[in-house]
Amino acid sequence: MFEELFNRKNAKKNDIHFLLPKKMPLLIHVAGTNGKGSTCSYLECVLMQKYKVGKFTSPHLLDVSERITINQIPISHKKLKDEYDKLKNFDFGFFDFLFIIALNYFVDNEVDIAIIEVGIGGRFDVTNEIMYDYALITNVSLDHTQMLGDTREKIAWQKAGIAKNNTKTFYTDAILKKFVEKESSNTKFLKAINKFKLPLKGDFQQKNFALCYEVFKDLNFSDEEIKKGLENFKILGRQQKIKDNILVDVSHNVDSIKALIKNLKDVKNVNIFLSVLQDKDLKTIYRLLKNEGYNISLYPMPDIKRGRTKENILETLGNVPITTNLNPIDNMFNVYCGSFYFIQKVMHHILY
Repeated sequence: MFEELFNRKNAKKNDIHFLLPKKMPLLIHVAGTNGKGSTCSYLECVLMQKYKVGKFTSPHLLDVSERITINQIPISHKKLKDEYDKLKNFDFGFFDFLFIIALNYFVDNEVDIAIIEVGIGGRFDVTNEIMYDYALITNVSLDHTQMLGDTREKIAWQKAGIAKNNTKTFYTDAILKKFVEKESSNTKFLKAINKFKLPLKGDFQQKNFALCYEVFKDLNFSDEEIKKGLENFKILGRQQKIKDNILVDVSHNVDSIKALIKNLKDVKNVNIFLSVLQDKDLKTIYRLLKNEGYNISLYPMPDIKRGRTKENILETLGNVPITTNLNPIDNMFNVYCGSFYFIQKVMHHILY
């Protein structure tokens, strides 16, 4: 149904403003290397206790409609197709189309707040073409280095771009300080908070939630209201246990793999299925997992852009176990981790 939309690419940067609503809801912009999706979902589940909340995120796992939701309900396929049909004669790429559709959908449905996740980076991302009420930046680590730069400083500069024009900006990675302060005089560095039991494990989740907590305080939410909202937290593919002995997680770079290892520290008999794209540091990721004594199998994905072939894996790592069988191993705790493309394939294979 959406094959044409998925294949749309734009050769140059085009002006989108004439297709955007003139009056916007309160807007929250979320950037960072890891944790953008969970931060957006923390915001969503709490804010919808009092407000009608739109959320635009990427990529999707099971269905493209996951990217555009109002109070956790995805846009219908019919509505998405109708909106695309109105715009398809313009020269935009897939992501640009979805961003334009999302903003108009939110305004047409009179949302009070819209949460917008950056696609890649921040400064030059299409989501940064508009003004926001809040800018939240999770962390900075080496990822998408071909596009964003090969040092944390270069990547921090890219992500700090969402603090433009004195946007109220909250961040948790100290490397961002000098960059965000050049963009805004209204910034605040935050440390992790531990006063709430979060649905996702990990120290970095407490940092991500600190960003959300500042927004909640600004909007006069009590701690009790926040706790109640967290009961409705939903997100796919993040530390998600889909069967008793199966966990899926979109950890696909060094920092997120370190967090996954920390979360598995009390789990016995761990069997890892791993598939990451060619622009990720597979050597370091594999070494980190191997050092934990896990049983590891690499899964090639030659049929997708930037996916690794069997030959690429062997050339990178040497003689390591490679599999094309995604079935879990009995009597082991099976963890599937890696790119969104891989987790999408796994979830379709196991659940459907």
